Amino acid sequence: MLAEGANQTKIMYKSYLSILAANDLIEENETERHFRTTEKGMKFMRIYQRMGELRGPLQERKM
Repeated sequence: MLAEGANQTKIMYKSYLSILAANDLIEENETERHFRTTEKGMKFMRIYQRMGELRGPLQERKM
C-alpha cells in the first residue's frame, strides 16, 4: 500500500476495516475484495441506530 503512495484517508479507511473485521462486524470476500456486514454487524447497526433515535428526545428535554 505505501509503495503505491497511499494518502492519509486511504490508510485510515484500511485501519477502520481492520478494526471492523477484528470485531467480526464485517467479513471480506477474498476473491472479489469486497466486504459484507455480518449478522453481528447488522445487530450493532440496529442498536446504534436505536440509540440515536433515543438521544433525540433526550437532547430536546435539556433545552
